[in-house]
Amino acid sequence: MPSNLQASLGYAQFQRLDELVEKKRSIWKGYGERLSDIPGVQLNPEPADVFNGVWNVALVFSKSLGMTRDLALLEMPKLGLPARPFFYPLSCLPAFPGREAEGRRNNPVAYDVSERGINLPSALNLTEADLDAVSAGIHRLLAH
Repeated sequence: MPSNLQASLGYAQFQRLDELVEKKRSIWKGYGERLSDIPGVQLNPEPADVFNGVWNVALVFSKSLGMTRDLALLEMPKLGLPARPFFYPLSCLPAFPGREAEGRRNNPVAYDVSERGINLPSALNLTEADLDAVSAGIHRLLAH
């Protein structure tokens, strides 16, 4: 059970849920607008009849771009920009020793997408200038 303090903080966040989700969606849309001219870059999808709360903005590079998660994570800091890895398939984590080979066989798409994805900065305090800087960095990273 959460403490009274934790519960009160959680309750306060729930009261602001619509505001927080709208800010996350605004960040996602801002990246989408700024990166829409780069073929082969995909952000979090929002299929028909789905409302994406966009907890975090994920970017997946098309294979045609020749960019990988590891290369992006190496190069982004050189541009003065933060980035985090996309989600790893569970079977490759240390908590599941010896499961990676089987995981790769049984879940090739998860491994493929994970190796081409990064998470972009998505904090609620991002400004338009921050979105401009990160997006310009992605353009430089891909030489667009």
